[in-house]
Amino acid sequence: MEMIKDEKRAFFLLMCLMLHYHGLDEHEQNIINHEASQHAEGENLKEWALEFIKSDYLNIFERAKKELNHIPLQPSTRLNHLLKVWDLLHIKGYITEMEATAMIRIAAEWELQEKLIQQVRP
Repeated sequence: MEMIKDEKRAFFLLMCLMLHYHGLDEHEQNIINHEASQHAEGENLKEWALEFIKSDYLNIFERAKKELNHIPLQPSTRLNHLLKVWDLLHIKGYITEMEATAMIRIAAEWELQEKLIQQVRP
């Protein structure tokens, strides 16, 4: 099922935020580019998300949380986005403690912390 524009916007912002968390290396850029190629308007949404991040890098996490909270999404969609981004972080081979903590903080903001932890716990 194709995501609607708001869903895509939230997904791309969350994905780019998390893959950009420690700086964006070539492998992480390739993951983002691959995801962009899989979605209609993906290239535009990727560029929007990366520009959003670059516009105020020092405050990006708080700004992104605020932006994500203003995008109206069902809790199940939010959880699916978190899980998909979690899986994308695994593609690079690892998830850092800071990335995991950031994902859990966003999940807590959405009142999905327990569900995310249940889903990703080995």
